[in-house]
Order: sequence, then C-alpha cells, then structure tokens
Amino acid sequence: MLQKEAGLGKINGLDENEMSIMLEGVKESLQETEKMLSKMADEMGINLKEIQDIKDISNEELRRDPLYEDTHEFTMQTHNFLKNIEPQMNANTREYFDDIMWHHAVVLAKAFRALSSEHDLIEDAVNSAAVAIKSLTICIMAFEYIASRCPDTGEECRRMAACAKIIRDRLVGRFLNSMIG
Repeated sequence: MLQKEAGLGKINGLDENEMSIMLEGVKESLQETEKMLSKMADEMGINLKEIQDIKDISNEELRRDPLYEDTHEFTMQTHNFLKNIEPQMNANTREYFDDIMWHHAVVLAKAFRALSSEHDLIEDAVNSAAVAIKSLTICIMAFEYIASRCPDTGEECRRMAACAKIIRDRLVGRFLNSMIG
C-alpha cells in the first residue's frame, strides 16, 4: 500500500549481510530502550514483574501490522538510498545526511514500541509514537534540504520525504489523534 502511495518500489540491492546489520542495529536500539524504561520504572517504584496480566502481543503479529510493514519498508529503502548517495554528500549536505542516517532507524524502533504498547500501555505508545513522528519530521526536512542541494538525488529525496510524510500522518492518526483526542 505505502509503495503505491509514495511511488516506491521494493527494496533492491540489499544483501543478507546488510539486512542483518541493519536489523541488528534496530534490535540494539530496542534493547537500550527496554533497559532505559526498566530503570525508569525502578526509579518510579514500579515493579514490572507484577505486571504479568498485560496482553502479550507476539512479534509476528506486530510485524504483520500494515503500519509496521510500511515503516520497515521505509527504513530499508532509506538505508539503501543513503548507501547509494553517500559519495555525493559534501560539506553542505553531510549534516543532513547524518540526520537521516540516525533518525530513519529510530523511526522503526519507536514505531515498533508504539505498536507493541498501544493496547495496554497507552502513555508509552503515545510517547514512542511521538518520538517516531519527531524523527520522521527530521528525515523529511533533511530529505528536502538534500533534494534542493543535490539535483541528481532530488526526485528520489522527494519520494522518500513523501513516504515519511505518509507514515508520520498515519502515526499521528493512530496514536496521537485517537488516543489523546
């Protein structure tokens, strides 16, 4: 669905090793988030072991969620795109390239966290979605800046920005408008 809306095709050119490296980074980010949340819960006097009755949604079920699928697709396409345009980056665009490099991975980790929390830990879901939305906004601005400075990548940057806008709007609709409105 997302690729039709934004005019993006499937991921091409990523071998299994590159995909594993990318997914390992997302896994590490999720583990760091879990440690941080555990520490925060401890500091707030919340015993997470007592919260056993929270609905346990399987990772497979989450990965079949259309929003997760589209966010994953965006992350993989962005990774591949960045790999291809890195040689074209110069002093004027490097900072924006680096912003996308960091934030596109945050998007997937925080979207996953929001989806896994949306039925039971509403505040956590909204906060995670808000971080993903912020990272998407940074990616959009960076894609648009690079498009204006690197004509050879302009069309693709605008398509990636359009993809990020679609995901951002869907996160806002699903988590911010519906849960706090």
